[in-house]
Amino acid sequence: MARLTALITAPAVTSYASLANSLTAVASCAALTVGTTNNVTDHLVQVTLTGPATVTATGSTMVNLFAFESVDGTIWSGSNTTNELIDGTDKAITLSANGNQGIHLGSILMTTTTAGTSIIYKSKVISIKTALGKLPNKYVIVAQNQSGAALAATGHSIAVQEEYYS
Repeated sequence: MARLTALITAPAVTSYASLANSLTAVASCAALTVGTTNNVTDHLVQVTLTGPATVTATGSTMVNLFAFESVDGTIWSGSNTTNELIDGTDKAITLSANGNQGIHLGSILMTTTTAGTSIIYKSKVISIKTALGKLPNKYVIVAQNQSGAALAATGHSIAVQEEYYS
């Protein structure tokens, strides 16, 4: 059997546009579904964000990335009836003040800039299987902006490479 890779359709991330700096106001991409026709062993993801035109080092300058998973696309890990209303769609979400129930995938450091121009940032390549301990049927990536200013209105994406054996 040979190990093969293929890029799959990127999820919608329009909710990342102009994402405000907040602990509780976050944005979820559309659900990513693990393929069933190949012997899929992992998804490798890389998040691209366009930062604010000005980042000041008054606190954290990170965008934190979290994963929420689902077996069937209906019931999501960490979701409840008042906050963390994960449903697999590209949308804004409110996290509870008690903390985020997502699995932390990593953070993107937004470097301090006062240049007045937005900079494009890329996350490390993240193995979903390694981060979650398994490869779920469906998952979403949630961004929590702690950069000190709203993200740019455009320039956000998630690249996904599927690893499988044939």
